Amino acid sequence: MMDRTMLTPRLARSTRRGAAALLVTLAIAVGACGAPHHASFANTAGTYPRSTRSAPQIEILMRGMDPPVGARDCGLIDTKVTLAFGGGDQSLADAIATLREEAARQGLDGIRDLYCGAPGTVGYGDCAGIGYVYAR
Repeated sequence: MMDRTMLTPRLARSTRRGAAALLVTLAIAVGACGAPHHASFANTAGTYPRSTRSAPQIEILMRGMDPPVGARDCGLIDTKVTLAFGGGDQSLADAIATLREEAARQGLDGIRDLYCGAPGTVGYGDCAGIGYVYAR
């Protein structure tokens, strides 16, 4: 017959491990679903004439579209995209909104050659493009 004093500590350890694993899984799931986007801009032009456009006014040109006439490239702009848990479309829209906000902060008129893709990791990817301003 088994000794009850040996069973109780084993059961308690197993229960604690299971609860800890559940909490870690839940934290990762909530973090991935609600992770805010952050954009970065790498200036490659030095000084440039800054635009006063607000985020909704920032032009977006996807890869393959003709660059605007009179535009001057200023730098590279990018953000991470979370496509996990079936929220890909909304996350992509959020990522583009984040890019627009960063472009407005940097005084850009638009972003050209925008491309969003998942580089080998299911659920995550990058959106990147080239920021530009019009000659003033």
